Amino acid sequence: MALVGVLSAQAASGSSTPRFAFGRSGGNIAPFTVVISSAGLISARGPVHPSHTRVSARTLAGLLPLVRKEGLFGMPSTTICSGTLPDFASSFVAVTTPRGTKRVSVRGDCNRRFSELYAKLGAAAGVR
Repeated sequence: MALVGVLSAQAASGSSTPRFAFGRSGGNIAPFTVVISSAGLISARGPVHPSHTRVSARTLAGLLPLVRKEGLFGMPSTTICSGTLPDFASSFVAVTTPRGTKRVSVRGDCNRRFSELYAKLGAAAGVR
């Protein structure tokens, strides 16, 4: 009986819904982070200005399948593409689910699937 109460509380709070973050870190350019909360609210830190304040329920529901389709959970945590210099910033995507957080950082553009996922998250949040 107690388990049913816990599961109901999680469902009511949205804690079973994933949270998505993406941005830029490292290098010699200003970092930023954009977060799409489990409720679809968009927040940002750093020199970035999303044109949306929230994503639709339909878009939010499609993000985790997109993450899975692009294979984020199977990607290495860090990829440094050949030809990139140490002062280049890395792009990152992080997804938090009840199982934990998977964060992937890529410096350069050698991972097409990561780049596509990053672009789609940016589009969902209204970030160019």
